[in-house]
Amino acid sequence: MGIHYNGPGGKKQPLRGGMAFVLYWENGDDGRKMHPVGLVGKDMSPKAGAPSGLVQFRFSTTATELDTYALRTSQLQWRPGNGHWQSLYLRKGKDYYLATDGDWKMPAIKDAAITSAHIAFRLRMDIAGKGDMWISDDQNTGSIRMRDTEDASARLVAVRRGPDDAPDDPFGTEQNFPVYTLDELNNI
Repeated sequence: MGIHYNGPGGKKQPLRGGMAFVLYWENGDDGRKMHPVGLVGKDMSPKAGAPSGLVQFRFSTTATELDTYALRTSQLQWRPGNGHWQSLYLRKGKDYYLATDGDWKMPAIKDAAITSAHIAFRLRMDIAGKGDMWISDDQNTGSIRMRDTEDASARLVAVRRGPDDAPDDPFGTEQNFPVYTLDELNNI
């Protein structure tokens, strides 16, 4: 079974390839709370609040079930607002960061793990010319880090508030995306 999201009324539904979603990221520095992802400069960063402060994500595949095989044959893409879908990058600064532009493009997902509840997942990104790294549960000055160790990999959750028949709308009428615990995300 692949990745699911909790849709309207808390009904668990399969996330399909190409469906836009808000990515919630596990913050290891904040009691493992789940933060929606926005931008600080070029870097992906934990944010909370209105949709205008968040970025959208999708898996670039036509798969109707996002199991680990489908994830490994797709790319995690992002876009601002209703802009064009774009590739993620690894940016080298003091550390390595998940970014919208940078030193190395991330053309694919190298590996993925999906939890038994099928809501949370972990991603190891393929990095062109650099190898591969996990999206980490660490941050530095608000920027989400990439690390080589699975022990530091973040749990991620796809959240959708848009209707199932509008796969390009992750927000719906929701005006606030707060910080949650993983248990809260499993049950909303």
